[in-house]
Amino acid sequence: MARSVTRAVVSRLGLGIYDADRKILYRAALKAAHSELNDVEAGKSLREQIQLHPRGARSALSLLGLTRDEFASDRAYRLLEAAIKNVSVEPVRGEMTDLFSREEKLGRLPLRDAFASLEQLEPALKSYEQVSTGAAHDRQTARHSIGALVGPTASNDDPLIRSQLALSVASQFLAIVLDGASNLGDINTSYFSSPRKLVVRSATLVGGSKVSSV
Repeated sequence: MARSVTRAVVSRLGLGIYDADRKILYRAALKAAHSELNDVEAGKSLREQIQLHPRGARSALSLLGLTRDEFASDRAYRLLEAAIKNVSVEPVRGEMTDLFSREEKLGRLPLRDAFASLEQLEPALKSYEQVSTGAAHDRQTARHSIGALVGPTASNDDPLIRSQLALSVASQFLAIVLDGASNLGDINTSYFSSPRKLVVRSATLVGGSKVSSV
C-alpha cells in the first residue's frame, strides 16, 4: 500500500515516476546513504551526478522526502539536499537519532548477524531458520508470515523491530537461506552492501506484490 500511495503522491506532484534522471539520482542518493562514505565524500559523488542529470534532482529529493522515517531514505534526502544547495549536510533530527543509529548498525552487519540481532529482540524468529531444510510449503508459509513478527504490523513494541528496515533485512536473509536467492548476495554480506536489496513495504514477503528490489 505504501508504495502505491507513494506513486500516487509522486504523480500528483508531477514528478514523473519514470523520469530517467530522477531514477538515476534517486538510486545514487540511496547508494551514497548505504555506503560508509562520510558526508563530505558522499556529497561530492552526488554533486557529480547532479551535474550529469540536473533535471531529476528536485523530483528525486521530493520522492526521498516521503520516507524520511527510515535511516537510509533520510540520509539520502539530507545528502542530496546538501548537494543540490552546495551546503553542509544537515544533522539527523533529534527525535530520530537513536532509532537511525540502531538502523544503521543493523544495515551494516552481515545478514547472518543482523538476523541474529533481530532474534534477540524477537525470539520467535528463531523458528524461521529451522524451516530451511523443510518442505517447500513450510518455507512458503515462513516467507509470507514474517511480517507478523517484524515490520510495521508486528506486535513487538521495539521501534527497531517495527521498522521497515528490519522487515527488509529479515526478508532478504530468509530469501537467501530458504530460496537460495544468490542474486541478493550471501548471508555474510550486509544488507547495505548487498548487490541487490529487497525493499519490503508491507507484511507480504518474497513473491508478494509489495516487494521490490534495488
